[in-house]
Amino acid sequence: MPIQGFFESEHNDPPAPFLEGMIYFPRLGTGGLLSFLIDTGSDRTFLPRDPAEELGIDYQELEGRRLSGLRGVSGPAGYYREEALVLFNDDSGKDIICRLVVGLQATRGGGSGWDAPPLLGRDFLNLCDLTVSFAQGAVELEPIRVDGNFVVDPME
Repeated sequence: MPIQGFFESEHNDPPAPFLEGMIYFPRLGTGGLLSFLIDTGSDRTFLPRDPAEELGIDYQELEGRRLSGLRGVSGPAGYYREEALVLFNDDSGKDIICRLVVGLQATRGGGSGWDAPPLLGRDFLNLCDLTVSFAQGAVELEPIRVDGNFVVDPME
């Protein structure tokens, strides 16, 4: 059964597709509920600094770790890579869990895109069939390969 998303139009014109899910960072011992913007242009799932801190992520625990870099429409950004578990519910109530390496924005400031929401990137989206139709009010992700309740990388 597909995971149902929604369109958010309050801050997005045109409305943008989102998916709600729980994220947990085992090494950091924190997590919470997030609304992820479905971003087919993002290589990986990414949390800007403000939402990451709202989840209770202590950036002092990340300092000194190697930074990775990305370049998006809002300019370059450094990020820390941190393993996370992300849980979504499909429309039958079944939990779908995926292990991802999430990018956590390292610095504050920057261009107008720095207030972006959490991004659900191709690291997860490529494991699903994605249907987005604003005209039909449909945002659905159907995991391609599921083992138990874990989404499995089809390249394994």
